[in-house]
Amino acid sequence: MKTKKVVFLLFFAPFLFLGGLGIEVERVQTYGVFVSFLLLILVWIQKKKINIPKYFILYTLFLIFFLIHSLKVSVDAEKSLEVFSLFLSGGIFWIISFNLKKELSPYFDKIIVLLGLVFAGLYFYNNIFGDPTSVSPWSLYLNYSAYRNHNSIGDLWAVVLVIIIFYLLKNTRNVYVWLLAILGSYLLYVSQSRAAFVALAGGVIYLVKMKGWVEKYKKIFTLFLILAIALFLIIGAQKTTLFTRQYYIQGILGFIHNPEGVGVGNFGVISKDSANHIWGLSHFASVAHNLPLEIVTGMGILGFVFVYWLIKVLQGVWEDNAEKNLVYRVVFITLFANFFFHSSYLIPTMFWLWFGSLGLSQSKN
Repeated sequence: MKTKKVVFLLFFAPFLFLGGLGIEVERVQTYGVFVSFLLLILVWIQKKKINIPKYFILYTLFLIFFLIHSLKVSVDAEKSLEVFSLFLSGGIFWIISFNLKKELSPYFDKIIVLLGLVFAGLYFYNNIFGDPTSVSPWSLYLNYSAYRNHNSIGDLWAVVLVIIIFYLLKNTRNVYVWLLAILGSYLLYVSQSRAAFVALAGGVIYLVKMKGWVEKYKKIFTLFLILAIALFLIIGAQKTTLFTRQYYIQGILGFIHNPEGVGVGNFGVISKDSANHIWGLSHFASVAHNLPLEIVTGMGILGFVFVYWLIKVLQGVWEDNAEKNLVYRVVFITLFANFFFHSSYLIPTMFWLWFGSLGLSQSKN
């Protein structure tokens, strides 16, 4: 077991770190496919078999459609294949985490917290010694855009915070956990990410629902809700909601006008098309900022295979009552909530953590 942990960390730790830097993203995604396949081979050598998680066959069908569509229909096959590599590596890591459930469950959540601290350090270093105006949309510590009104450090720390809250409510006297909670709250605020607050709220609501903690920790839960709502309103007052989500309407119209899809990764084609501009909503976006919409506008009708898969795995995670995998079910729900309102699913680290938590969330078939 110790050998498996060492090998896993040697390959997977830099894999997650590189995936959040926002540099050479296409190469990192290719590296992700290579590393995930290598880890899968190592798992097979160790265990002599590979267990297939529930709904993986459906996901495989989606990948086949994704690949064919990228090669035959996409307006830019190269872009679509780049995104395909991310979904392929995510699916492989899903199998890996599902098969290494016993080995990974005790410390995978701690890896997420460690990642949060590493990228928090990079965030503070860049703001003090670097260039606080630097932009990289697929980075976990730099500004998302030149407007400097969003930084994905908050999206990552929404996930870290649900883990912290999980342990905090089990031991409210842990000073270190309280310090992490304070740090995370600050990072969420300075990130200006409303999607991060929505994700955190979604994860915590699911957590307290499953634990029956609403009554037991009523005061703490109420305080959390008040703070979350207050911060959301403060940040929301600085930028509009409807008019910064024009691409949702563009995406819906784009699907209606292009039921065959334009290729995943080519949302900009939809956003530029004047046929998808109504009520003067013509603001350009290169991505849909919503995972299901990204896939459906990209693959058209074929994209509903992914939507159906997503509904089934979400239903399975939501209805699971097992205590041993609760923290990972909370992580999975939190990340999906973030992916529903932001394009963080195109940050490799976030996407790989999502599939990793899915594998650890699912019970054996």
